[in-house]
Amino acid sequence: MANGNNNVAKASIVLTFAASCVVEDHFINVEMDDEKNQDKTCFLYGEKIYFRIFTNPKDMNIRLESSDGSISNEGTGYFEYEEDVQFPNVNEANVQYPIDSVISQNWLGNSLGSVSISNTTIRTEKTGVAILKFRYRVSYRSYAITIGPKDYDEYPVLVYIEEVL
Repeated sequence: MANGNNNVAKASIVLTFAASCVVEDHFINVEMDDEKNQDKTCFLYGEKIYFRIFTNPKDMNIRLESSDGSISNEGTGYFEYEEDVQFPNVNEANVQYPIDSVISQNWLGNSLGSVSISNTTIRTEKTGVAILKFRYRVSYRSYAITIGPKDYDEYPVLVYIEEVL
């Protein structure tokens, strides 16, 4: 017998259709440059705050805009990065940064065979459970931003980055 309470579970989803579907592996990632910033987390007015931009493709045309201050192009750079890439019964895994070149790779225990590399993805010959100690070179674009003194104790600045077609 109904008690008059109509608590019925409901859900919805919006699905989008398009005239054509092109899957492109375009991306922009940005992070603070701890090395150039000397691991600082507090910056005074007039100081430069350095940040790194990673793009795919590497030669992507980008445009930067900020809510205040002045952005400067500081050139390009690279660093070496090592991570333990996990394959939990799969033959494909992703690394943290876009791979510029492989420095070394060693299976820790189980081997899933040879690997192929694409951007941030590593694919193996076989599917299985394994860990790959993977050292690679990462290239990036370096930028900095600075602003003059303001009448605020803290002053956030938004930096917007977009691909230019």
